[in-house]
Amino acid sequence: MKTKDLLRFVYFLFFIVVCAAQSIAEEGISIAGTYKLESRQLPDGTVLTPPRIEGLIDFSKEYVNFNLMWKDKGGKVRSISYVGVYRLTPSEYFEKSIYEMVNDEIHGGGVKYDFSQKSGISPVILFEGNIEFRFPLTEDLDASFSGDKFTAMRPRKYIDNWIKVQ
Repeated sequence: MKTKDLLRFVYFLFFIVVCAAQSIAEEGISIAGTYKLESRQLPDGTVLTPPRIEGLIDFSKEYVNFNLMWKDKGGKVRSISYVGVYRLTPSEYFEKSIYEMVNDEIHGGGVKYDFSQKSGISPVILFEGNIEFRFPLTEDLDASFSGDKFTAMRPRKYIDNWIKVQ
């Protein structure tokens, strides 16, 4: 084999390996599944668990459906229902809202709908099997996925612990 042909062959093999690695990386990263809220820890150390707080979030291949409800000590309720489109790659998390509904008895806000279809992107950090990013449409809400667990943390507000439903 001539040197020129050998170089072409090596470049071809390199191209195939790079394409295969990129394909494996993009297919290998996933948060798909249904997660149930186990607990919410507040800054004062209080831990809320069902039935005082209930939540379910589902990440399908491209949609996210989020429902959360909690009660204050007086029994007033705040609930959030959200549907959006998302895309996760090894480098970024993209999200676009379809709609959000908030019912806020706790703060006296009543029911409000948002159909603005806002969108955003945030960087993804892959570290020792964990997938971490900030939800781009929610102020200061960080996500960390590790195996069958998902943690959502809003600094100085709460830490939510979720478990994947089998």
